[in-house]
Amino acid sequence: MTIHTLQGTTAEPGIIFHWKFPRFFSAELRWLATYVALSRPPSLKQFMSVDLPDDIIEPIQGRPPEGILSRFDDMFREKKLDTHEKALEIMQQLGWDMKE
Repeated sequence: MTIHTLQGTTAEPGIIFHWKFPRFFSAELRWLATYVALSRPPSLKQFMSVDLPDDIIEPIQGRPPEGILSRFDDMFREKKLDTHEKALEIMQQLGWDMKE
């Protein structure tokens, strides 16, 4: 299966992942593909690698690339603010101490 079809699924009974990315993959796409590959099996005991690259440690230990973070912020900023506002309203209705 492709990395795209793995998104949102659990790889049962496990996954054999071939670390060959298309040349056009940016650092962001490589990070996303690495995240999806490592997060699909129920445990790392159920994960096997083929041609694990030497430079894989950077995307695994590093933060998501800035482009991903800024896109997530653009996509979810309104929802985050709206959720925070509604939570404060409910806390006030319940008489809870509201320290912002």
